[in-house]
Amino acid sequence: EGLVAVAYRGDTSAYPPNSLKAIEAAFDEGADYVSVSVQKTADGAFVLLEDRALPIQCDAEESNLSALTLSDVQKLHLRNLNGTVSQEPVATLEEALAAVQGKGGLILDNAWDERDALHAFLQSQPPANVLLRTTESAKKALAWKTKSGSKMPVVCVYRGNVVFNAIAHWNRLQTADMPLVQ
Repeated sequence: EGLVAVAYRGDTSAYPPNSLKAIEAAFDEGADYVSVSVQKTADGAFVLLEDRALPIQCDAEESNLSALTLSDVQKLHLRNLNGTVSQEPVATLEEALAAVQGKGGLILDNAWDERDALHAFLQSQPPANVLLRTTESAKKALAWKTKSGSKMPVVCVYRGNVVFNAIAHWNRLQTADMPLVQ
């Protein structure tokens, strides 16, 4: 107790970031959570991709994800960290949720702007251990949680010069169903 292991984008030493194999390998190595980047396609599907140019992450010619449908994205293959194209397809959030069942949880990065659609999507899925990460203040995150009725924990990452001991507040925040602070 007291230690939570988070793998950033999965086991990227062996598999492309945000791939299902990277996520599964991270849990096999003992991760409790995998932090993945979530973006929305033109037709509203959630996929595991960064919010930067697509050609850096996969074999896409298009650089704007919002111009591609899920069908377009499912034809793409992720790049390894060294830039080579792998055989790993771009994963959907739905696939990732299925992959983590009984293993651990997901921390969803870059999805705050889509939080309402994401909340609605997660309501239609089997229960999963999911946290939403944001750089918004805990006050704004709590206001959204209250307004939306979301039970999804929110991890607020402060970018300012804030000095505090998050570990000391972890249990208090969880018990009070408040956003967690990283």
